[in-house]
Amino acid sequence: GDVVGEEVSKGTEIMDLKTGVLYITVESTALIHHLTNFEKDAIISGINDLMSTRCIEDIRFKVGMV
Repeated sequence: GDVVGEEVSKGTEIMDLKTGVLYITVESTALIHHLTNFEKDAIISGINDLMSTRCIEDIRFKVGMV
């Protein structure tokens, strides 16, 4: 919730982290579109800043039940 805010946090669920790629399930294609086009780089930066390391290099979104 700290990085993306309450609204996005409610519609997403982190599923996995493998070799620098964060896998996130998202409740709708509209939200995936928004996250991919407008938020992805900021989310990656925000998480890396929070962790004080470059642990996330990419995020992959997929539609599913949250």
